[in-house]
Amino acid sequence: MLKNSINASELFWEPNFMSECQSEMLKHPFWQEKDGNILPLKNEDVATYFANFLPALGFFKIPGKQDNGFVSVQIKGRFVRRIDQNDIREFIVYLMNQHPLGNVVLDQMTLQHQKFFGSNIQTSLRIKSDLKTLRDTRTKAYRFFKNCVV
Repeated sequence: MLKNSINASELFWEPNFMSECQSEMLKHPFWQEKDGNILPLKNEDVATYFANFLPALGFFKIPGKQDNGFVSVQIKGRFVRRIDQNDIREFIVYLMNQHPLGNVVLDQMTLQHQKFFGSNIQTSLRIKSDLKTLRDTRTKAYRFFKNCVV
């Protein structure tokens, strides 16, 4: 049976996108290496994680109708998915497991869990202000599907 739709969340886990993310991860590492070993993570590394690493993987917050006025999202081209801290953690864990030294970095991130994966991660995402949210107008109406893109 042919599928008439694509599960939107599957788009963010497809091999091509994950390969792009791995390339971006290597262009924007937040950890330091010396002699093939990962150095202990410092506060500056956490700042780089939020300023460069997460945006390179498409993680942002955009103005929206949430409690704090923003919605956490992951952007892939023209596709945007709403995310929470668990989505970010799972994506990062999966991505880091693909890197030869990724588990060493993950171990250090886990030791500093609140800094890298805690509830404040969503408030620390960079704001993507150039993304226009589609809203109904008097002459246009948009219909979104929660689980698919048609």
